[in-house]
Amino acid sequence: MMATTPKSKTLNLSKLFGVRGHQAAVERASKAERADRYTAGTKSKILANTDVGGEYDAERFLLTTLGGKSRPITHDDIRTFREFSRKLGARLKGGITAQQAINLSRPEDRERANEEIRIATVVQAWPAGPKAGTLQFVTNSGPDSDVARHYVHVRFHERDWAAYVAAPGKRGADTKTLATDLLKRQIRFECDCGRFRYWFRYIATIGGFVHGRPEEGYPDQRNPQLQGVCCKHLLRVMRAMTHDPAVRGRVSEMLERARTQVEVEAPIRVTAKEAKEAARRQEAEAKRGLVKSRVESTQEAADRKAAAARTPAGQKRALDRAAKLAQKRAEMQARDAQLSSAAEKLKSLLGTVSKQDAKRLLDLLSAQKA
Repeated sequence: MMATTPKSKTLNLSKLFGVRGHQAAVERASKAERADRYTAGTKSKILANTDVGGEYDAERFLLTTLGGKSRPITHDDIRTFREFSRKLGARLKGGITAQQAINLSRPEDRERANEEIRIATVVQAWPAGPKAGTLQFVTNSGPDSDVARHYVHVRFHERDWAAYVAAPGKRGADTKTLATDLLKRQIRFECDCGRFRYWFRYIATIGGFVHGRPEEGYPDQRNPQLQGVCCKHLLRVMRAMTHDPAVRGRVSEMLERARTQVEVEAPIRVTAKEAKEAARRQEAEAKRGLVKSRVESTQEAADRKAAAARTPAGQKRALDRAAKLAQKRAEMQARDAQLSSAAEKLKSLLGTVSKQDAKRLLDLLSAQKA
C-alpha cells in the first residue's frame, strides 16, 4: 500500500495544546454528550437493546439506512440487527488490541486517518487510582471540522495493568520492556468525536472494549451493519500505540511511577512544551508519509503471535493450555477404560451382548442420568 500524503492544513500547535486544564474540557464535553444522549432516550429516538431483543413497537416510526436509503424500521430489520449484534459479540468476545483495532477498521476510515490526522500526543496519564492505566491523547481535527482538537482515552485492562505493575524486575530498563509488551495487550478506548459516538460506541460496547459511557442504542441510521471499530482520530492513536517510541516511554514512566508511588492518584501531566515537541516530530513524519494506519500482513500477524508466545505471559498461557489438554485427554482415557471394563462385565453376564452394544447401552444410561 502506497503512503498517502496528508491533506495540507497548517496546525496551530499553540492553539492545540494551549488549553488550561485538558481534563476540565473533557469533562464539559462528556457532560454535554451524556445530557444529549439522555434527552434522545427520553424522546424514544433511540433503538435500544430491548427493541433489538424483540420488543420494538412499529408505531414509534424509527428510521434506518439498512439497504442504502432511509426508511422506516420493520420487524425483519430488527431480526437482522439482532443477528449483526450476535455475530459482532462473538467475534470481539475477547476484547481488542491496538493492531486489531486497525485491522478491523473500515478502509475509508484508515484513509482519512492517513490523510488528515497528523498528530496524536499524550497529554495526561494515570499510573494509579481509579483511572490507573489510562492515557489521554490529543489529536488534531480534520480539515472540515469546527473544533481544533479531539480527546481520545485509552485504558489498559485492569488485570493487565495490575499484573505488569507487580511484575518482578529492576527499575528503568525492565519497565521499558514491560511497556513494549503491555502496548500489545487488550485495551478499551473512546473518542469525543461524533463519528465514534454515532457509529462506533455501540460496537465498542458490544465488543467489551468501550471506555467511559456504554451505549445501548443501536446505530440503525448511521451504521446499521455494524462495520468498523475506529474513527480517524482513534486510528491515529492506535498507530501511535503500535509504533511511537514516545508513547512507549510514557507507559514506561507510568509503570515506574505506579511501582514506586502506589498511593499517588495524581496524573502525569505533559507540559505544553513537551506536547508541542512531540507533535512537531509526528507532523514531520506524517508529511514524509511515515505515519499511516495499515492492516498487518499474514506474516506480520504470525510474527506478532510468535513474539507474544515468547514472553513470560505467553509461555504461561501455553503451559496452562497444555495442562488443560493433558487433563482432558486423561479424563477421556479413564472414561474409555471404565466403559470397556463395564462392557466386559455386561458381556460376561448377558453372554450375547457385544462389547460395542454394551458401550451403547452404557452411553444411553449415562445420558439419561445426566
